[in-house]
Amino acid sequence: MGTFIYKVLSNDWLYLISNLCEINNYADDNSVCVHAKNVNDTVSKFESISKLMFNWFNKNNRQANSDKSQFILFTNDVLCNAWRKTGRQLNALGRLANVLSVDDKNILFECFILSHFDFCSAVYHCCSLADIKKIESVQKRALRYIYNDYVSSYAELREKGNKPLLYVDRINLIPVEVYTTVNMLGPKYLHDSAYDMRNSMNIVMPKFNTVKYGKKLYLLYWGKVMEYT
Repeated sequence: MGTFIYKVLSNDWLYLISNLCEINNYADDNSVCVHAKNVNDTVSKFESISKLMFNWFNKNNRQANSDKSQFILFTNDVLCNAWRKTGRQLNALGRLANVLSVDDKNILFECFILSHFDFCSAVYHCCSLADIKKIESVQKRALRYIYNDYVSSYAELREKGNKPLLYVDRINLIPVEVYTTVNMLGPKYLHDSAYDMRNSMNIVMPKFNTVKYGKKLYLLYWGKVMEYT
């Protein structure tokens, strides 16, 4: 059965749940995304949608492949823990702002504050705009303590400390993670999968609509990765 014929025969269930969640569909591969304000509501919502899907499968003599079905839950617990810990450490850095040298305060910042946001940063990279701003505010506050500068803008503080946006740091990390995964240099669980990938994990230059924010951006971040894979 070809892709088009399959879609014609099975598009009913996509319409059935289209108003309840976000769907990414290609032939018989489907990703259902739901979100809510807390974990319990998210799980409950997903269970309701799953019941609708499986009822449709049973009524239409279809069967879901349980071996290829996965449920992944993303929460902001990592960020909440990081904010709680770094909040206390920022307060300590503030108390020492007039005691320690700039170099010593930089070491404390790198080791005890920034390390919380460097750890597994690619996992939470696609967080909300509000969370992105809160993460950047941690670095901004730390830089004020480090340089005892409570007047300069965030951009001026970063220039003084030669610090990039944490958001940019995470973007730069993602191609590195992709390269190590494709070349099997990272942890085994990242590349040792029983799932048969159609393209053998090849990296392909995606289509782009503009040159400045399309082609040039892709070449900047993915050009070297594609060159060495």
